[in-house]
Amino acid sequence: MCFSPTASFFASIGLATLGVQTLRIAEKKEKILAAAPLMFALQQGIEGVQWLALGHGQANMIIGYAFLFFALLVWPIYIPFAVFQLDDARRSILRWFVMFGAAISIYFLWILLSTPLSIEVVNKHIIYTIDFPLKISGVALVYVSVICLPMLISSQSRICTLGILALFSAFVAGVFSLAAFISVWCFFAAVISSFIFFIVYHQRKNGRVRA
Repeated sequence: MCFSPTASFFASIGLATLGVQTLRIAEKKEKILAAAPLMFALQQGIEGVQWLALGHGQANMIIGYAFLFFALLVWPIYIPFAVFQLDDARRSILRWFVMFGAAISIYFLWILLSTPLSIEVVNKHIIYTIDFPLKISGVALVYVSVICLPMLISSQSRICTLGILALFSAFVAGVFSLAAFISVWCFFAAVISSFIFFIVYHQRKNGRVRA
């Protein structure tokens, strides 16, 4: 997170605990979505280490790329696919977001492999600076769209609610610090992923997985 390693480590421990329980009670069809809190826990743990590695040369860069692996390569494809796999009613639309997410992930991979990365702390924020061909505001808009829109168009109301929370948190992160958007929004999204437990718990309580 952009404030301290303590915030990241506490978020990581809390999400890991909740994530294990979420995955344990999830039905087979829910497993991909249910694994998201655990993956966010790992990502937040990585950023906690990032704070400790700042200024330590190669270690700093390795940890930075590990964090961005989740932020830029995993989430743009993982979230659309998780919603697609769970929502039979909207699959004809959601499959396009899966393909779009895959294309965005490939694009980000190319950017990471072909442009330099710098990591620094500015005003208590970790800022990952990448030389995108587009303005950062445009990149952020595309990034948010490919992650949030699949949830927003889902036929399942609780998935849609999760999308609204994610979209609102993205807006807050952009207002808070556009330069540190990746770090800030990933923290907010990690906290919001705890809502997945309630989605899975509700489905189990009703004894079925809605399509």
